[in-house]
Amino acid sequence: MIEVRVSKTVAADPDALRRLERPMLIARIVAEHVKHRVRTKGKTAYATPRYRTKGGYKTSSAYDKLAGVRVDDDTHSSSAAWHRAARKRAGTYDVTGGMWSGLRVRNYGRRGAVIDFGGSTLGRERGKDARLDQRIKQIRERAKARIARAKGKSAKDRARARRDQQLAKARERARAKSKRVGNARKAGSVWLAHRVNVVQPTREEDRAILSAYSEAVARTTWAMIGGRVVDSRVTADGDRALRAKLIGALRRIR
Repeated sequence: MIEVRVSKTVAADPDALRRLERPMLIARIVAEHVKHRVRTKGKTAYATPRYRTKGGYKTSSAYDKLAGVRVDDDTHSSSAAWHRAARKRAGTYDVTGGMWSGLRVRNYGRRGAVIDFGGSTLGRERGKDARLDQRIKQIRERAKARIARAKGKSAKDRARARRDQQLAKARERARAKSKRVGNARKAGSVWLAHRVNVVQPTREEDRAILSAYSEAVARTTWAMIGGRVVDSRVTADGDRALRAKLIGALRRIR
């Protein structure tokens, strides 16, 4: 479901709402169409994205759990390896569904509409734990004292093992802390990493929008001058599925 929002000033202006009826309707249908194309089929507008096969990839355990990835360490061998473990198709940008849940359409001034992302959802990075460093320092200091007091190699080894267990537990607790990230920032990170605008229409979709809107305007004009509506007066162009959705919706507007 695509959220549709209008500003308070526009909501209080009936004339502005009427002017925005077609732009907001077109934007919502286009948003749904593009979301299906990218999220379901993994087809972005122009780029062919690839995940990195080298370098570490850090995640929080909360994000791993949500994505269905079972690992013991918060650093993975690469972005590609992590996404394979999550069984996510390249190009869908749909790991947990969080970013897409924030897809929305909103007014842009009093005459236009824009498709973007709102809200925030769980991100892959772990939340900051301001007390972690202090906790690790305390564990090490106490362990140092226990090791010094221990008599014999076995006792010292047990003290070191206890220290390592406490350190691992402290780090795991910190890693489990979830961190919410703005969905707009998530979409921005996709652009920075892959140069992909996930909501960008293709050229075929652009032509479909223009063709459908041209027909809607033509029909309104013909009705105003008492003319007879003939579909062939506007050439059908672009993505046929999107054009059909737009034509059907626009014809219901009087």
